[in-house]
Amino acid sequence: MAQIAILPGGCDTLNYTQVLFEMPYQPGATVYEIIITSKDNPAGNISAKTGKHYFIATSGLHFNNTYHWQYNCYDGKGTKIYTSPTGTLHIQGTWQADSNRYRNRIIVNDSLKITPGYILLDNGSIMNREGEVLWTFPKGKFGTVRDLEFTKEGTLTFLWDGHCYETDLRGNILWRSPDSALGYKLTDYHHEFTKLDNGNYLCMARRIIPGDNSTVFSIVFETDKHGNTQWLWDEKQYYSHETNFAGSHLNAAYYDAKEKRLYVSNRDLNSIARINTHKAMIEYSLGYDYHNSSITTYYPQDEFGRQHAVSMLDNSDLLLFNNNYPGKTSSVIIMSQPMGKIAPEVKWEYIFHF
Repeated sequence: MAQIAILPGGCDTLNYTQVLFEMPYQPGATVYEIIITSKDNPAGNISAKTGKHYFIATSGLHFNNTYHWQYNCYDGKGTKIYTSPTGTLHIQGTWQADSNRYRNRIIVNDSLKITPGYILLDNGSIMNREGEVLWTFPKGKFGTVRDLEFTKEGTLTFLWDGHCYETDLRGNILWRSPDSALGYKLTDYHHEFTKLDNGNYLCMARRIIPGDNSTVFSIVFETDKHGNTQWLWDEKQYYSHETNFAGSHLNAAYYDAKEKRLYVSNRDLNSIARINTHKAMIEYSLGYDYHNSSITTYYPQDEFGRQHAVSMLDNSDLLLFNNNYPGKTSSVIIMSQPMGKIAPEVKWEYIFHF
C-alpha cells in the first residue's frame, strides 16, 4: 500500500502505517541498513539490512507515533561508508485508527483458506485481514465517503459530497468529476464510481435537465480525465412511464469494456439489465419487463431482491449481493447469464445466517 516514498532527512507527516523508505544509491555500497527508532515506543524500534535501495515497513509502525530514521551503507567488506541524515516521521491518526475507541472484529471461517489483502470501509479507513487499521484520510480531508476503492495505480477513488474523486494516499486530489455531461447538469453523483483499465472513469449520477421535473432517474456514463463523455446511458428512455412509476433506484453498474456492455442494478425493481453501449440498447433484463422497448429480452426471476454490487466474473457469470425480500436472509449469489431461451440459473450462493 506504500506508494509514496519517504526520503531521508527533513520531517514528514503521514496518514498510513505501511511506509516505503527510499535510500538513494551510494557508490560502492552493497548493503543498506535502515534504523527506525520510536520516540513514543522505544520497544518498537525497527532495524533491517537489505541489498536494495528501499525498505518497505509493512508492520511495526503505529498511528499517533513519532519516529526518527536513518540508513547506513556498507561496502563488500562490511565497512560502513556512509550514514544518511536523520529524518523525522510522524504518523497522524484519526478516530478510525484509535483502537481504544474503535475496534474491528474479523471472523475467520477457515484460516487455511484466508488470503492476504485489504478491506476498504466507507468510513474512510483501510484495514488488513486481522482488523488492524493501516490508513485513514488525513485530518481535515474528506471523512465518511462512499464506494472507496483502490486503483491499479495505487490511488484511491470514492464518492463524497455529491461528486467523484481520485486522490493519492495523502488525500491530494488528482481528479474530480465534471459538473455536466452532454446537456445534463450533474450535482449528485451516487453509488458507483470506478476507474477503468483505460484510465477513464465510470460514473453514475442523477439526471437533471432544466425544465424537467419528472420522476428522478439516473445516467451512467464513461468520461476521460478531461471531462469528455465517451458514451452515456439514460435510464429514463427505457421505462414504461406509467403514472404510478416512482423510480428504479439505480444502485450499481459494471462495465465490460472489451464487449462494450454495461450491467446495471435497479434495487426497487429487483432487476439487472445488460446494455450494449455501442448500440445504446438493452440486450436483456432479469426481473423487470421494459415493455416499452421492443429490443428487450425479458427473463422473470425470483432468485434475488433489493440487490446491490453487480459485477461480472472472468467466466462471464454474474456476481451480486442479494439483500433479498422482506423475511428472507441476505446472500451472495453467482449466476449464469441467459442465452436465448436458456434462462439464468444460480450456480453458487452463500447465505448469511445472522
